[in-house]
Amino acid sequence: MVHRNHHNTGRRVHLLFVLVLTGLLVLSGCAGGGGKTPVLDEAFLGQAHEAVKQAYGEAYLPSMPLEEAMLTDIYGLPMEDVEAFVAEGPMMSTQVDTFIGLRAKPGKGETVAGAMRQYRDNLVTNSMQYPMNMPKVNASTVHVVGDYVFFLILGAYNE
Repeated sequence: MVHRNHHNTGRRVHLLFVLVLTGLLVLSGCAGGGGKTPVLDEAFLGQAHEAVKQAYGEAYLPSMPLEEAMLTDIYGLPMEDVEAFVAEGPMMSTQVDTFIGLRAKPGKGETVAGAMRQYRDNLVTNSMQYPMNMPKVNASTVHVVGDYVFFLILGAYNE
C-alpha cells in the first residue's frame, strides 16, 4: 500500500511540475515574440518558483531560504557552475519539503544535475526519515530544462 502511495505521489509531483514548466515555457515563448521558441531568460527561474508555489498552494511547505553555503556543504552542489538560484527548505526538522531551482552556467546544466541526482540518490537510500516523510523523499525529483536544474520534494500528505 505504501508503495502505491509513493508511486501515485511521485507521479502527481512530476506531472504537476511538468505542467507548470510547460505553461511557463509557452508563456515565455509567446512573450518572446512569435510564440515559437521558449525563452529561458533570467526571469524564468523566479517565474518557475512562483508558479510552483501557486500550483501547490497551502501544500507548499518550504519556508526558509537555503543559502549558497548550504547548497555546497549539504547538497554537494558545485556552486561555481551556478549563475543564479532560488532555494527554500523546511524550517522544522520534521518536514522535508524542498524547492531548489538553479540556473547553471552555459553548458554546465548536466554537471549540476549530476550532483543534484547524487544528493537525491543518497537521500533516498541512506537517510533516516520520519515515516510520514518517506513517500515525499522517495517521490523527490530532479528536472533539467536546458541549463536549469530543479530539485523538488513537494506534495501534500496523504491522510
